Amino acid sequence: MLQQASDVTYWIAFTAGILSFKQFGEAHPDAKVRLTVLLHTICFIFGLSVSFIRLGAIAYLRPQEPLKHVPISV
Repeated sequence: MLQQASDVTYWIAFTAGILSFKQFGEAHPDAKVRLTVLLHTICFIFGLSVSFIRLGAIAYLRPQEPLKHVPISV
């Protein structure tokens, strides 16, 4: 019985949280713009980080590859 009551409480809390975000967005239209800008910023930073990490991994895994094509005279 106690377990069922706690499940209902979690659902009520979850629903109240979703509704509060919806009301927050309607009451503060600038907040929606800020959240959009924040999301775009996070996506940009993530994409740039992935690009540079991949470039670094390629440079680490193949450091001697470009040197094979350079003639070395001693």
